[in-house]
Amino acid sequence: AYPYLRSVSSTWDKESPKYLNQKQITISQFVQALKQKTGKEISLPTGTQGAWIRVLGRTDGNRVEKVMIGDHIFTGRQIREAFQLSSSDFTIHINANSVLFRTRGYGHGVGMSQWGANLMAKQGKKMTEIIDHYYQDVEIVSWNESFS
Repeated sequence: AYPYLRSVSSTWDKESPKYLNQKQITISQFVQALKQKTGKEISLPTGTQGAWIRVLGRTDGNRVEKVMIGDHIFTGRQIREAFQLSSSDFTIHINANSVLFRTRGYGHGVGMSQWGANLMAKQGKKMTEIIDHYYQDVEIVSWNESFS
């Protein structure tokens, strides 16, 4: 709801050793973890490999917004938390008996990227330039000015 908390491009993040990640679990572990985290019982149809799961939408920052699993809809955040994924920018791949998550980035995708800010600083960007990039349309003032 805050206008300065928006996803912005942070191409520097691709240099992070944590930028790309993957996690593979069995389908039974998948169903169990989802139930444990959300309290929803998931029934999966047989013989429909992968058809029981669909990403329904993505945010402006390309994070998963909604996912349909069986007959339930979950947020990308719920999936990220249930499976301890490094990011909600993920893809899901299903094979006969496992689920593979592939993630890009690390974190929630809103606000300042620590990795990006560090590399911007190493490139000679000033603190104000870094803040202006990650928190657009903000005004930086000195502490004394803000209370005058």
